[in-house]
Amino acid sequence: MAEAFHVRGSTPGRALMVLALFASTTLGQTARPASPPRQPAPPPAPAVTPARPAPESVSRRVEDDIALLDRISNAMASVARIAKPSVVSIQTLTQSRNRSMRASGSGVILDTRGHIVTSYHVIENVSQVDVTLADGRRFRATVVGSDPKTDVAVLRINNATNLVPARFGDSSRVEVGHMVLAIGSPFMLAQTVTHGIVSATGRGDLDIEGIDYQSFIQTDAPTNPGNSGGALVNTRGEVIGINTAIATGSGQFSGVAFATPSNTVLWAARGLISGRPLVRGYLGVAIRSLPSELATRYGLTSTEGVVIDDVTPDSPAQRAGLRRDDIILEIDGKSVIDRAQFRMMIAELPPGSRHTLTILRGGERRNLSVTLAQQPDDF
Repeated sequence: MAEAFHVRGSTPGRALMVLALFASTTLGQTARPASPPRQPAPPPAPAVTPARPAPESVSRRVEDDIALLDRISNAMASVARIAKPSVVSIQTLTQSRNRSMRASGSGVILDTRGHIVTSYHVIENVSQVDVTLADGRRFRATVVGSDPKTDVAVLRINNATNLVPARFGDSSRVEVGHMVLAIGSPFMLAQTVTHGIVSATGRGDLDIEGIDYQSFIQTDAPTNPGNSGGALVNTRGEVIGINTAIATGSGQFSGVAFATPSNTVLWAARGLISGRPLVRGYLGVAIRSLPSELATRYGLTSTEGVVIDDVTPDSPAQRAGLRRDDIILEIDGKSVIDRAQFRMMIAELPPGSRHTLTILRGGERRNLSVTLAQQPDDF
């Protein structure tokens, strides 16, 4: 009987016709007199109807669900209240011989001395920078320093009281699915808060000119022009990233945004505030992400790791005994995910520091000790 309702290609009329024919035949058989006489059939068993919850319990369950949503909504509002006072709006002026151009971005307060971190591209080649705090106070800012390779810059405002420094979280603990807020000034709309989740971590090798070190947090929290330099915040009100870029074909948000991880931001910002040149660790290898066919060949369960394509002569890598085709799996017990993440890990380690690399060579795991050098200026 059920097939009569789901015949491929049957029209509604045909489905009704099959149903009517089936009912008519059944009725005819039931009405046909029986011979010889039979004992009367036992009465049919009463139909069992599933018990339904009383209206009061349905209402109570709905009220509990609404109360849960209210608690979640109130919690996110609390997170926004914690983080918003630490996020500022940035206005820039670029003057040339023939014209002046104004632009805007966002920033995050680092300390009570007036240091503010933002994206380098927000203040790149500008003539003047002004900062507007969450309470509306406006200050002229100076550029303390910048690191184009990570797209991080530090500003400073003077004579600003009652500043609220941001709380920074550990970006290495961020996981896909975590809820986040993006706070900034899209389209010069200060203190705008949007909501989303972390959709990927360690996103690198993107076609973003000038940013050499990429291990971005990817999010679907809506960000638009003017959000650059603003905060990506976790559910504890901690800054876990600085909003940097979006993937778009239109120039506006298309569901994919990228933030520089807070650990990288703080590494660069502290170096810039110190006034000393930023120095990066150097290993001396050319690498690529581990391809799936190579991982399968060696019985690895994932493609985490990097393959060495070349070793620079007289480099820390050569002195440590690394070779072409070695697969680097870990640094000091921490997993190497891919090329972009490995480059970032090495760069943020201090020159002269000693580390243990876990490698795979010819299918055999082994540990090598390496002492990093300082990255050459022309690297």
